[in-house]
Order: sequence, then structure tokens, then C-alpha cells
Amino acid sequence: MDLSSNVLVIVNPISGTKGKEKIIEYFHRTPSYTVAYTRGAGDATRMAAAAASNDISAVIAVGGDGTVREVAMGLLGGNIPLGIIPSGSGNGLARHLGLPLDYSKAMEIITMEHIVRCDCGMVGHAPFFCTMGVGFDAAVSHLFAESEKRGPIAYVQAALKSYQNYSPENYRIILPEKTIERKAFLLTIANAAQYGNNARIAPNASVTDGMLDVTILQAGDHLHTVEACLEMFAGGLHRNPLIETYRTPQVRIERSTPGNAHLDGEPLILPAAIDICIRPKALPIFTNPDRKI
Repeated sequence: MDLSSNVLVIVNPISGTKGKEKIIEYFHRTPSYTVAYTRGAGDATRMAAAAASNDISAVIAVGGDGTVREVAMGLLGGNIPLGIIPSGSGNGLARHLGLPLDYSKAMEIITMEHIVRCDCGMVGHAPFFCTMGVGFDAAVSHLFAESEKRGPIAYVQAALKSYQNYSPENYRIILPEKTIERKAFLLTIANAAQYGNNARIAPNASVTDGMLDVTILQAGDHLHTVEACLEMFAGGLHRNPLIETYRTPQVRIERSTPGNAHLDGEPLILPAAIDICIRPKALPIFTNPDRKI
């Protein structure tokens, strides 16, 4: 691969809390990089999808998980590798892959050209690369999307506000080997280990194993629920007695009515019955050679 020519850089100018002036200046100094800016939902996907017909050798996403997801959607199933310069609020996929948050160090990873074909999860025709959820995390995602503020503090504020009014739901979870019914505070399907900001909902998840990690946080008292949420940041959530985890290539979730959901933190409404599966080795990504993913 020749990264000295025809690299498309897709920038979300409003993601995260930090300015991107130095990142953008870095790319503008090099003639081989073409910089494009998103203005709304879907722009990054269209730009990335057009890259194949324009003889682009690689596409670099500058933004958070939402931007990375949109760019990845345009490259899915192809051979053009995705590079990530993390500059969002949570940077879940970048953190899972061991990518530095410093843009110059993230570029060093890309120039190593260590490319791994990674899995993605699918909800119908819609992909996700970190996590999807239908429980408390979905409620937080919807409230966070309505906020004008970004960053970890704004996300914590949304979580605290959501917690005040949130009620656990009953779910029927259909796995290939069995069906279980649970009243759950949290029900997350993970391809990668974390939501972002090192909140590891599935500490043992891998993006290269062809499996999804189904994490169920059963409804419990306030003390144990808060304890479980704190354990996400310590990497010990899987040891909490309220937690169940299943590894599977596919799962069906049934609930009483359509409702909130999220794909990589992007809120949406999904039907009462949701079919989710893994798509193995769907996307080539520049990864950290020193990180087991």
C-alpha cells in the first residue's frame, strides 16, 4: 500500500470537545491527503463509498464513534482500509484497538500499515462496530443526543438524569442453544469491549473472533446497579453477580413494544423483535500491532 498518495481524510468538525485545527493542518500540509468535511448525517458514508471508484488507497476518519461508524459503513465488505484519528466524546473503537488519542501518535499507527480485517455486528442491514443496546445505555444515548454539550461530563450528566426515571424491561433473549427470559437494567450486544471512555461492558470481547458478547445486567437494587456501573471502568464487570454474559454469532431480542436502541451510541427506535448477528472480517482497519484485539 502507498500512503503517500490518494488518501481521503473525512473530518467531522463538530465531534468531541477538542478543536481539530492541528489535525487538519497536518493533513493539509501533505498533498497526498484530500480532506473532506461532513455537514450532516450520511455524508461520511457517501464520501467513503465513493472512495473505491476514485482510486483511493485508504480512508481516515477524524471524529468519534458515530463518525467512524458512518465512514466504515461506506467501506464495509471492501478492501480499502480504515484509519482512525480519535477525536470524539468516547472513542470506544479506537480505545479497544489501542489507538492513541494524540493525533500525531495515531498517525504513527496508521503509517505502520498493520491492517487487520475486523468483524462487525449487524442489526438487519445496519452495522455496528462497538456495541448496540436496548436498555439503560439506549436511554442515555437518546438523552445525550439531545444535549448541545459533548464530552465525558455531558455523558455522565445524561446518565444521571436518565437513571432517575429509568425502569428495567422484560426481555426474551433467544440464543442458538437456548432461550432465556430476564428483567434487565442493561442489555448490550458487544463486538468490541467498551462503550467508550474505558467503560468496558464486555471486557473479554474481541473484534476478530467472529462472535458477539451478550451482556445482561439484571434488574437489582440501586446499590448493586451503581456498583456494576462503576465496575465497568475497572474492567471487572464480568465478575458482578448481576451480570450474565453469552458469546454467540447471533441472537434475537424480543420485548413487549418497539423502543429505544443505539448502534455505537447513535440513538434510534427499533422494533419489539430484533435480530442481531456477526459479520466476520468485514472491514480492514489500521490497528496497533502491539495490541491484542
